[in-house]
Amino acid sequence: MVIKVAMLSENANYIRRMSANFNNLYSDKLELYLFTNQDKAMEALSTQKIDVFLSDGGFEIDQQKIPKKCGFAYLTDTPDIDTIRGERTVCKFQKAELIYKEILDIYSENVSEVIGFKTDGSRARVVLFTSAAGGTGCSTAAAACAGALAVKGKRVLYFPLSIFERAETLFHAEGTADFSSVLYALKSKKSNFVLKIESCVRRDETGVCFFQSSPSALDMMEFRAEEMKTLMEVLESGGDFDFLILDAPFALQGRVFEMVRKSGQTIFVTNGSPAANDKTARALEAIRILDEQKEDAVMSKVRLLYNGVDDKAVEMPGEWNSLVMGRICKVEPRASVSQILAQTDALTIFGRFE
Repeated sequence: MVIKVAMLSENANYIRRMSANFNNLYSDKLELYLFTNQDKAMEALSTQKIDVFLSDGGFEIDQQKIPKKCGFAYLTDTPDIDTIRGERTVCKFQKAELIYKEILDIYSENVSEVIGFKTDGSRARVVLFTSAAGGTGCSTAAAACAGALAVKGKRVLYFPLSIFERAETLFHAEGTADFSSVLYALKSKKSNFVLKIESCVRRDETGVCFFQSSPSALDMMEFRAEEMKTLMEVLESGGDFDFLILDAPFALQGRVFEMVRKSGQTIFVTNGSPAANDKTARALEAIRILDEQKEDAVMSKVRLLYNGVDDKAVEMPGEWNSLVMGRICKVEPRASVSQILAQTDALTIFGRFE
């Protein structure tokens, strides 16, 4: 798939710079048509069958002359301008990667055909981090795993399933789209979902990819099981990731337990306190009973991780302690993922995943 993009700007130097950047980074994904003359740009929209048209705000573009399947946005000098003449905007002074993401997003809203996966048939490995008790540092452990895999060169997506969890408390990257755009695409079915996901994924400096959380936690309450199934199929089969690291409080029903069933590995996190160990043991016993009743094989995929352990930590009861995969010592509050990896054995523990 190659997207045809026309850019119209009064600044010839900007046009040349963008041409060099995009040809260097996205020559296999974008076909650029660059203009400083409005009449020539408008003529090319039809003759070249342009997919996305970006124009400086100084030009007043007649929307009636833009082909129906051509997406459009005005280019702005600053990111704080949301619309010009009622039309979407793209800040032109940002990283080429971010402009490319916005081009993908615009294109996904207008393309009519469904773009298939370019994949070798391999599927991403799903690892679910969960906890039956609060305060065990489950999200920190999941983030450490994602970071450790990224250090090894793996393509990793970190995705919290909790309604209130925010990926950006652990990972940071520039961008404009958030998970609400993914949810809207899932529900409306008006855009190409594969492209929408690619346009919304952000990449942290550690190499870990993630979705910026929706502005409102209420959006996650509208995230239905069937939509979760669709999203996971795209993420697993799309060929963009080697690992999907999921993070959620444990539940015996709903989408979390469905992920327990479908994950390649489910890692229960405990901090070694008597209360956390007791809740973890009860959760594991419930899984074992459900395994016997439904002839599942969930327990065979379950492992235990001690996180934030100190001198007061106690071991799980012997029958469960054989499932322990490792221990991560306490780290400083608000430590970054890079600091967690440097201060703990996370790289060794999670580096075993292949």
